[in-house]
Amino acid sequence: MTLHSATEEKNLLITVIEEARATINDLQDDLRSQEAAVQDLTQQLSHSHLTREEASKYAARTIESLHTGTGAASEEKSSSPDEY
Repeated sequence: MTLHSATEEKNLLITVIEEARATINDLQDDLRSQEAAVQDLTQQLSHSHLTREEASKYAARTIESLHTGTGAASEEKSSSPDEY
């Protein structure tokens, strides 16, 4: 191997390493972005579940009050699912 071809091979390897580093950095950026998106979606899902649970409880109280005639649903007006 001549000095010229060794230099060319070294330069080629340096280029490959630089491209690999750039790709790794891009992938790490994508990963961070996706992790943030997953966290955001998880929070939205959690909020949705809580809202659905509260709405379900409100509906159950309303149905119960209709069956018993107590008017309990009007007492829980502040918990109305319309507020969410």
